Amino acid sequence: MHTLVPEQRYSKVTQHFILVFRWLCARLRAAARRQSRVEEGEIEMTSVRAAFPWLWESKSRWCKPIFPLILAITLTFAANPLSATVLPNEIVPGSVTATVSNTFDPVNGYSVTFQWTTVHQGNSVVIIEGSADYNANNNAPSRQVTDNTLTKNHTVVVDHFPAYTPYATWGYYVASHVEVPFCNTRTSVCWLWATYPGPATAACGHPAAPGCGGSYLTFNMATQPTNLNGPLVFTLWPIGGQNVYQGDPTQTPACTPTSKLNRECNDLYVNLQPNLMSGPTYMLVTMQNVVITDLDTGHVVNDGSITTEYLCSYDAPSNPPPTGWDGDYNDSSKTCSNGTVASINSALRIRVNSAAVPGHYQFTGQFQGQYDYVLYGSPVPVTYNFTVLPTASFTPTPPATFPPISNLAAWQNNMANQTPYGGQGLPYRSAEWWCTNNTDTNPWWSLDNGNFIGWFDIPSSIYFQAWNYDGGRIYQQVADYDYEVPGMPGYQNAAIRDHWKRCAQLAIEPYRDMAMGTLGGFTREPNQFPYGMEMNQLRTGDATNRKAIDYIQEAPGYYNFFSASAFATGARLSAYMMDDRLAAELVGEQRDSAFLLRQVDVMLGYLDQSYNLNFSNPNQQSYPIHPFTVGVAMEALITYYELDLAEGNVPDARIPLEIKKVLDWWQATQYIPSTHTMAYQVYDLPMDPSKVAGLYSATELNDLISPAYAWYWSKTGTASILSEGDDLFNHVFDSAGSNGVGGGWTYSVKEFNQVYKWSFDYVRWRTGQNPDGSSPAIETVQGAANPCEQGGSPCNAPWPDLSTPVQFTWVAGQNGQSPQIAPNALPAPVVTATSATFTFNVFKPNTTASIYYGTNTPGTCNLNNPTPPFCMQPYPNFGFLNMLTASYSNQSSTVTGTQDPIALSQGVTNIYDVTVAITGLSPSTTYHWRPLATDASGNMAAFYDQTFTTSAQ
Repeated sequence: MHTLVPEQRYSKVTQHFILVFRWLCARLRAAARRQSRVEEGEIEMTSVRAAFPWLWESKSRWCKPIFPLILAITLTFAANPLSATVLPNEIVPGSVTATVSNTFDPVNGYSVTFQWTTVHQGNSVVIIEGSADYNANNNAPSRQVTDNTLTKNHTVVVDHFPAYTPYATWGYYVASHVEVPFCNTRTSVCWLWATYPGPATAACGHPAAPGCGGSYLTFNMATQPTNLNGPLVFTLWPIGGQNVYQGDPTQTPACTPTSKLNRECNDLYVNLQPNLMSGPTYMLVTMQNVVITDLDTGHVVNDGSITTEYLCSYDAPSNPPPTGWDGDYNDSSKTCSNGTVASINSALRIRVNSAAVPGHYQFTGQFQGQYDYVLYGSPVPVTYNFTVLPTASFTPTPPATFPPISNLAAWQNNMANQTPYGGQGLPYRSAEWWCTNNTDTNPWWSLDNGNFIGWFDIPSSIYFQAWNYDGGRIYQQVADYDYEVPGMPGYQNAAIRDHWKRCAQLAIEPYRDMAMGTLGGFTREPNQFPYGMEMNQLRTGDATNRKAIDYIQEAPGYYNFFSASAFATGARLSAYMMDDRLAAELVGEQRDSAFLLRQVDVMLGYLDQSYNLNFSNPNQQSYPIHPFTVGVAMEALITYYELDLAEGNVPDARIPLEIKKVLDWWQATQYIPSTHTMAYQVYDLPMDPSKVAGLYSATELNDLISPAYAWYWSKTGTASILSEGDDLFNHVFDSAGSNGVGGGWTYSVKEFNQVYKWSFDYVRWRTGQNPDGSSPAIETVQGAANPCEQGGSPCNAPWPDLSTPVQFTWVAGQNGQSPQIAPNALPAPVVTATSATFTFNVFKPNTTASIYYGTNTPGTCNLNNPTPPFCMQPYPNFGFLNMLTASYSNQSSTVTGTQDPIALSQGVTNIYDVTVAITGLSPSTTYHWRPLATDASGNMAAFYDQTFTTSAQ
């Protein structure tokens, strides 16, 4: 018998709960009496049943016994903040621990024991984020380990941890799918997800989003080898694709174990994932006793149809590689240096030629430590199973009809609408908005307003700028579509087309100049976008585009690598490297066949690792990637396929076959019906946007993958692919936020560019025609889609220079390093008591500059009423001079920039020095200042306001 404590002992919140609970019980008893007169399920669901189905299922008889339980939970909630992302307090917070083992297993490495307690019994799941991603705050877990034993006291031992990693701290959270009684109208129990304290999500606002405030717990591991003087012990945990296609017998010449000139053979790359547990770091490793066994027959393959190499890296001595090069390996000794230590590059390459018999195979071999021809430690056995598929064959069967696209009008409107965004509702922020608006500054300015305010769109670590996802490409696509498609606001209007071309210039030129000014040294994994420049080169003949593309593809650290690692995490980098090479080919350079053939093999392996993803494989520790990064890889492969068709080559039939497998895998395992998008990452739990908001609702990423569906459908007419791709495209704007405000792609131009970078090709393939109505559809970056604007060959159709003379600091290369540019940063002036000398750089020749300065703080723009003089006005009269004269009482003399001799000596031709001196200043006085630069075409730009203080007298 339960004794109830008098209500006055409870808080007001709890007293209110008691009254509500009693009211609910009374309603339930009355409903139960009505229910006794009808069959179960026929009575109309009341508001009580709809809101509290588990209470309804109790049929009122549980009101008394469950009252103390619910009251206890309510009191707990009132006394404590929510301490779990999903189903708070089901996982007891203080019970969650992670204990790192003190010793290692020579095969399985180190282990971590995770323990926690739940209120109800359930299974046990641990989600782990690697130390590098945790250190970078990437929120990218890369392991999910499950024990389906039902228990309240959970223990999961996870092995296959390395002895050391670059960063000490790892992240994790735990989850259980628990059995909760009396919560469903049909069954006696419900299975509910509980997690603690993740998955990692945004902080809770008002109202709190589902699952908000999630985070990681942590544990620490070593960052350096801990037993350098011990006996040599290392492990190999191979991971890679599981399928490789039999070579194509129609391709000649035939491959050899050390030569590949075409697709007569195909290569499967398997990362060996070495981990040193004990001993010195300098050991060589040799591969020995290799056997390939046909598992279908039991026979050993010794006819040369399947061969292997121990690959030390993915690079070559040069690019193009020397004649006879086939990879970074030692074919005679089968050794790699430092082969015992953690490496993303050492790999097993399995080569399959056209004589191989399709079927199931197994690689076995031993890897032995070696130094100075002496063997050390025990050999490490490696077994890897793979399947040889029949020679790829693909015959396109295009659809006969092209159904209308239901969301096409919204896509068109949100792309080119010239009506200013009003802060809510439709139209959303369009290409016009991100080019010209003067009211939005968070997280970045429009192209025009950034130039006016002095925060320029130069590539940097700030990714909310127009260069990201190739704004130059997007604005050229907008110019074409808006001009050529009937019903668009710019249809056959040359002035509007020229306006879009001006916006394209604003995005292209600083990016292109950055590539040239750093000799490609600014290039990083996520900032490689060559196609806007490639399209502009073909349209105008401006050779600086080609030069910039070359600098990007020849960037230090990338140029001599034919691909990123075969780890799936390399998908985006490999795709961007391929984009660079294909863009160079499209502007007239010779194909880098040796690299591209091998790069395609690696990239198809990423697709294979996607649709064959297996959480139960302990070697699977490097798939923390998202559907959109796989989509980026698909885009590169499709461009390669389409370029082969355009050049009259036989395209790689593996590409459509493997893309189809990923599309099917996405639909079966990653698609979230309630939000019409893909799970952002595969490891987080639960995969339910109603429980964890944010991770499963980023629809602005849909159009980085929907074009792959449209492309495959355009080749096959497969109805399911049409439906699935349309669903993604038609819901791309869903996460723009309530009434189009704030929460989604409208946040910055980055999200806008993610929507429109590739979706013009979706529309082309999906409608079967180009914007001008011609067919067949041509991919937007292909040569035929970018004819010279004034005809002729070679092309000579320059655009008038309407871009701005941005200002920055150039830093010369030292000790063989590339020069660098500090964007949005100018050096402080050199001051005396009465003078200041300013130095900075510009990209354009014949640029003049002066300094505006004064002691008063300049006025600021009222974004709610952007009137002059402090707010930018529409092109072409932005109002620079009015703003500067209203803000500063003094102006220096005007000087002309001169070409930087050090830059010129380092091969950089677009760096100009500006030096401005002012005198007559007051000692110990703080001044505000801004430089105004004006190029030879009259375009202006003014760096943002800064201060300096003169020295004492």
